[in-house]
Amino acid sequence: MNQTKRTYEEIELRERTPIELIQSSLKGIFLSPTVLLLSLIKRRTGARFHAALSFIGIKLLFSKLAFSKKYNLIFRPMDSVRYFEFDFFWKTILNTPYNCKYLDISSPRLFTFRALKSGKVCSATIGNPDPDDLLQTNQFYRAAKIHHRAEFVKSTAVELSRDEKLYDLIVCISVLEHIPSEFIEENLEAIWNMLLPGGTLCISVPCTTKTFDEYINIDEYGVYQNEHNGYVFGQTYYDSELLHNRFFSRFGEPKRLQIIIERNPNTFNNNRLEKLSSKNYPFWNESTFVAEGYNQFSSISDINGNGVIAMEFQKK
Repeated sequence: MNQTKRTYEEIELRERTPIELIQSSLKGIFLSPTVLLLSLIKRRTGARFHAALSFIGIKLLFSKLAFSKKYNLIFRPMDSVRYFEFDFFWKTILNTPYNCKYLDISSPRLFTFRALKSGKVCSATIGNPDPDDLLQTNQFYRAAKIHHRAEFVKSTAVELSRDEKLYDLIVCISVLEHIPSEFIEENLEAIWNMLLPGGTLCISVPCTTKTFDEYINIDEYGVYQNEHNGYVFGQTYYDSELLHNRFFSRFGEPKRLQIIIERNPNTFNNNRLEKLSSKNYPFWNESTFVAEGYNQFSSISDINGNGVIAMEFQKK
C-alpha cells in the first residue's frame, strides 16, 4: 500500500487588540442578524439551525455564562460547513425517538446542545478526551439548565466501549479525521460495537479528490501526539477509495449521504486557515459564504475538490 500523501501547513496565530475586538464585535452585532434574516428568507442550508441557537443565546443573556460565550451563541454560533453538517444530521434527530440512547463522540458541542434544549431527545452521553473542551461543553449545558440530562465522560471511543453500554444513536461530527491512521481502526470498531442493532450512526469527515494527511505547526487538540519534522497531525482528507475502505466496508452503504464541495479550488482549505490566523474574519457572513462557495451532491463519484461528506449508517 502506498504511503498517504502529506501536506504541511504553517499557521500564524494572531491575537486581536482590544480595539480590533470591539470593532469586530460591533460589526457582528449589526451585520449578523441582517445576514441571518436574508438566509432565512432565501432558505439557505443551516439558517434555521443558526436561528434556533441564536434564540437560545438570547434566553441565556442573564445566565452565568461568560459574556464572550453569550455573544458567540447569539451572533456567530456556527461557522462554515457546520451549516451543512448540522442541517443534514438534524433530519436524523427529527426521526429519532425521544427516549433513544444517545451518544455524542466529540462532536461540536452545539449540535447535541440543541437536541437536548429543544426537547428532541431526553438525555445524552457526551464523550470527549479533551478535558478543556468537555468543561466548556458542561458550562453551556449548565447555563441552559440541561446538564442533568447529560453525562459527561472524559474518554475516547475505545475507552467508552469498555463500559459495554449500547446506544440507539451515535453522533460523531467532524471528529474521525483528526484521529491518526494508527488509531482509527480500533476507534471505528469501538463505535460500531457500541451501536445497537437497528441503531443509527452519524459521521462526517472532510473529503477530497485524492486522500492526504494534513500536518500543521500547532497542536489544536492536544490529544494525539504524532509529530513529524516539528509538525503535528491535523486531519485526514478522505477520497472515494478511503471512504470505501474505512467506512462502507465496515458499516455497509450509507442509508443517507450528502456531500458539499467547493466551487473554486482551495476554498475549503483557505477558509479554514483564515479562521485560525485572521484577526478580522467575517464570521457574520458564514451562511452566505457556505451557500455561495459550495455545491451539494449525493454521490461520492461527484467528489472533485475539497469539501465534507455527511453519512448516516444503520446497523442491521
